Amino acid sequence: MKNSYILFLLCLVLSSTLHSQHTDQKYWELLLQNKREAALENFTKNTAAKEELTLLLSHKLLRMENGIFAVEKDFIQQLSSFTDFEYYLYAFWNKPFVFSDYLESGFTKETKNRALAIDPSTIQDKTVKEALTYLKSIIARDANDWETYYALQQQMSAIKEWQFCGVFENLNKSGLDIPYPPESIAKSTPQFDTNGNGYVNWYNAPHSNTEGYQFFSNHSEYGHGVNYAQTFISNPNEQKVVLRIGNSGKFKLWLNDVEIYSNNKDVTTDLDAYNVAVNLPKGTNRLLIKNAESNSESYFMVRITDTLCNPITNLSYTTAYKEYNKSSVAQIDPKPLDHSIERFFKNKLAQNPNDFFHRYALILTYLRNSKFEEAKGLITPLQADYPKSSLLRNLLIICYQLEEEYTTVQELRKNMELDDENYYLSILYQFQDQSKLSHMDINELEEFLNKLANATDQYILKESAKILLSLRKSDRETAKKELTSIIKKAKEQQWIKMLTTYGTLYTIIHNDKQKEKELLEYITNNYLSYSTLLKLVKFYNKSGEEDKATALLQNFQNNIPGDNYALIDLIAQLQKHNQYKASLHYIELALQNYPYSSMLFKQKGDALLQLQKKNEALQAYKTALGFNSNNRSLRNKISDLTNEKDIIESYVTNDVYSYIEINRNKNISNNHGFTILLDEAVTLLYPESGGKSKHTYMYEITANAGVENFKEYDLGLTGGYSIVKSEIVKPNGSIVPAERSGSNFVFNGLSVGDVVLISYESYFGGSGRFYRDFVDYYQFDSFHPCLKTKYILIAPQDKKIKYKVTNGELSFTKEQEGDQLIYQWSLDNSSTLSQQEYFMPQDVDIARYLHISTIESWNEIAFWYSDLVRSQMESNPTVEKTFASIFPSGIKNLSKNEIAKRIYYYIMDNFNYSYVSFRQSGYIPQKPSKTISSKLGDCKDFSTLFVTLAEKAGLDANLVLILTSDNGEQSLVLPSQNFNHCIVKVKLDQGDQFLELTDKNLPYKSLPVSLENATALEIPFMTTNNKDTYELFKLNKINKTPSVYKNNVNMMVNTDKQKIEVSSSFEGAITSYYKGVFAEPNYDVVKKTIFENFSNTLGSQIKIDTIYNINKDIKQSNLKFSTAITANEKINKIGKTKIIQIPNISSAYSTHIINEEERKYPIVYNKYENVDRYITEYDIYIEKSQRFTEIPKNQSLSFKKHHYSINYELVNDNHLKVMINAVTDKENILPQEYPEFKSFVSAVLEAKEAFIGYE
Repeated sequence: MKNSYILFLLCLVLSSTLHSQHTDQKYWELLLQNKREAALENFTKNTAAKEELTLLLSHKLLRMENGIFAVEKDFIQQLSSFTDFEYYLYAFWNKPFVFSDYLESGFTKETKNRALAIDPSTIQDKTVKEALTYLKSIIARDANDWETYYALQQQMSAIKEWQFCGVFENLNKSGLDIPYPPESIAKSTPQFDTNGNGYVNWYNAPHSNTEGYQFFSNHSEYGHGVNYAQTFISNPNEQKVVLRIGNSGKFKLWLNDVEIYSNNKDVTTDLDAYNVAVNLPKGTNRLLIKNAESNSESYFMVRITDTLCNPITNLSYTTAYKEYNKSSVAQIDPKPLDHSIERFFKNKLAQNPNDFFHRYALILTYLRNSKFEEAKGLITPLQADYPKSSLLRNLLIICYQLEEEYTTVQELRKNMELDDENYYLSILYQFQDQSKLSHMDINELEEFLNKLANATDQYILKESAKILLSLRKSDRETAKKELTSIIKKAKEQQWIKMLTTYGTLYTIIHNDKQKEKELLEYITNNYLSYSTLLKLVKFYNKSGEEDKATALLQNFQNNIPGDNYALIDLIAQLQKHNQYKASLHYIELALQNYPYSSMLFKQKGDALLQLQKKNEALQAYKTALGFNSNNRSLRNKISDLTNEKDIIESYVTNDVYSYIEINRNKNISNNHGFTILLDEAVTLLYPESGGKSKHTYMYEITANAGVENFKEYDLGLTGGYSIVKSEIVKPNGSIVPAERSGSNFVFNGLSVGDVVLISYESYFGGSGRFYRDFVDYYQFDSFHPCLKTKYILIAPQDKKIKYKVTNGELSFTKEQEGDQLIYQWSLDNSSTLSQQEYFMPQDVDIARYLHISTIESWNEIAFWYSDLVRSQMESNPTVEKTFASIFPSGIKNLSKNEIAKRIYYYIMDNFNYSYVSFRQSGYIPQKPSKTISSKLGDCKDFSTLFVTLAEKAGLDANLVLILTSDNGEQSLVLPSQNFNHCIVKVKLDQGDQFLELTDKNLPYKSLPVSLENATALEIPFMTTNNKDTYELFKLNKINKTPSVYKNNVNMMVNTDKQKIEVSSSFEGAITSYYKGVFAEPNYDVVKKTIFENFSNTLGSQIKIDTIYNINKDIKQSNLKFSTAITANEKINKIGKTKIIQIPNISSAYSTHIINEEERKYPIVYNKYENVDRYITEYDIYIEKSQRFTEIPKNQSLSFKKHHYSINYELVNDNHLKVMINAVTDKENILPQEYPEFKSFVSAVLEAKEAFIGYE
């Protein structure tokens, strides 16, 4: 813990040094070669007498790269004396020698003085001037100078009059492209459905006009989401203006309902990061912004200026709705503009493309606004020449952090440590490896910490190393002195981050409450540190000074009246000390800031309840529940206040023991040692969303097999549930509770005659697009006798319930009770399903199943998944580079088929299937760039990569959600999300082609048997303005390469052994298995596998002599190899005639498929067969002195679409050719067809086993 405090501060101190420099002089080349000392020496020798702005900054950069961070007091004055200094100031803003990365490391006295020393009147660029004004304002805020802070904020020309609306669903960052109602409705009486957080509307926040940046922090209780803001602009004359936007992530901007700008990168930026010129019509105009971030606190700033970046003074803004202009794109004529600082450095670089310094400045400018792709475009060419450059690696680390490619970040860091071990950042990265540090002995640690201390001139590093070593040596007294020294230094430097970080360790080591109090009060009185203020509040509360704690929070809230996080803490403080009446005042203030807060209405309910205002409290709780319907404690509180009876209890079997007593001992025949007395589920749907269920199961143990089944029993429950009963009911009525861990039970002493009773409640809540919907299915028939199966659904009367019973009928009733409808399905004294058979259908295709769904249609599912994955289909430089590698000569002369084939084999050649829960989610694919860089992915990752590349090549390709055929044909009956696989559909000249991408050995256009007759749903790329309808369909009669197994067999017949040479050829999906076999580099392992395969049909008395002529090119649809086999079988004789049978090299049919006398269930043929056609040709040779005398007749057999033929041709007396051709069909064999099919297979087997005689 102590080490982590030091590490945290080191990261803060040095985070801003992870950005470095460039130019064409010798010193830059030395620096890029990691020869930092030589670079600084060369610079000093060759530039000592020159006074140039670029040299001033270059010197600082070279010193910094050498670990020298000291800065002259007049540095900023020197910098600001040069012409155009503001452009460089902007680029190097966060460097330690300018303002440092104050958002991370905080301000120091030096950095504050540098900012305050700059005269704004010397700055011509308005973006830089606005940024400096904002910087000075937060310096004032940092010192608790709120008056100056707000005065400077008012000087900023940002729009400050906004209405707000949110939070809407942003699952997987998909919300940017989902058109929620606020986009088209500027004023509404009906509220808007947020798709997850209840209903909201436009609202005015009373204090939003006090600051330039607008934050959605009051919405944060609902997590990351989509938020809107709008303002109405009065313009006296039509004029050309520029909108300048800073934002925390993805956003869209509309003017008069015309989209004028869209950013789909989820990154944070500075003000004026995005610029768009528009024609602003005369009159009232509506400006709307939509934020869809998912990584940080949501904010934005919008300024309107003229083309020279001057604020336009004749515009007025209001939050009050006004009828506004409805414009067209042509009228608005939006045109994106370059950032002024970027433009400056681009021009510099254009004048001298080898100018390393200005290249570096442009990279820093890009990174200031998180434009990592543009930055990488400038870094990558240099890295090709300097692959081990720590400077370039630092820059790439920043880029990949912004891109969230953390695996690449770790790779870059590790390589830096290996290639440049004495670089101060390499040492720091090693310091971050706490595991490595903890395994060092004391001498190793001391050596490493000395190295860390000497890596830079930073006081904090040197002292941190000393403290860590003292703590490791358990020398608390020395550690105390060192910590006291650091705290003193932090106060001198006015470095709040250092104070707060080391302050915690300081108080732990000193263990002195008075010192802790003094330090907390010093920080709180002199600086803005809300975390420290909360620690002081906690300290005061513990020491009985609650009034001081409350006063602290009240004073802080007065300074930031528009931020609810402070109000919520103040309310909690008041309620903690029973000041409920006082808390109501602040609750109302907070609700003015954000009137759709579940948390605040819950606090309001708590206060009103304590004030004996039960009805008002109840209303507040209900309102809170409307915004957070998954809050069970709120729901329970409402039930308690209303004395509401749990309606579920009216429909469950309540007197379970009487039920058991009446229904046990009925001596019902069974095959597994138990009878089901009751299988019951009652489900209640809440009006808002979600619901709960109660399940009750009773199993009567009738034989020892039942004891074995239930002595240990696991329900496998996850999520929210509670076990009501888990016990044995003995024949005499006594109860023996089970031992339980979660939903896993051990029933000790279970005996024949006992009844196992299990009852539990489960709770489910909605989220995302379908948060109000409900999907379920329930099995009624069973292989075990059941006296009663019952499913009851209690739903609000306005909830549209779709249901379907498959494989039969159930008793059904529907009745109304109050404002709820009660649906009941039941099955009494059901006979058991016929006993299981080989190759039978899944339970869902033979048992009566109830399917329930409230989702409107499969179209809803298709559009939902489209919105979910679209944001991931991002084409960035990594994807562009990959595309170029697949098509080095472009795609102009390539057919659609060739394009798809190249993309397919690129994925097959380069990636490995992997599904790990912490890497992949259930629905959301990785971005293609991440799949490319990691070389790993699952079905949806590979499919998304294929579609992204295919779309780039102009192909029409879509994802297809799949439920594989091994899950049964009727698993998906009503709309739901219950798919388990993802493939691709691409339109080729020959028609639609489905592609499976997770089997790297699978030939192009081949499909595994699990996809044959699978259930599928195509996913469109775009949903906006998409009028197509997407329905569930089956993957049958589709274009695929057939699976063909062909063998050419040469057989030399001898008395004691037979020499057999088999040339095997595979086409289609069956090729995959053998390509996997031959991918094994060890020949003996391959040989053993081939032996096992042949011995299954030829018997174990064979020997594999050799395997040769292997052709396993993955890009071919077939695979070939030859096998030399010796069969040690003696020839049988009947009289003078010797008899043989043809070796069973491949088998289309076997006794396994017809081992039942009769069948009750169909044969699901694709459970048995994965080959479409077998072709086997035998050339059988006997000695020249011998001749064939007995040759079976040719036969041709058929059953439906199954065909089998065997033909014999006597080439000469000692050479017999046999040709077998078998065509299979994957259609199921129905029970009534089984006798005929059995006869067909028997005839085939008889034909195959015919004897051949020779003398």
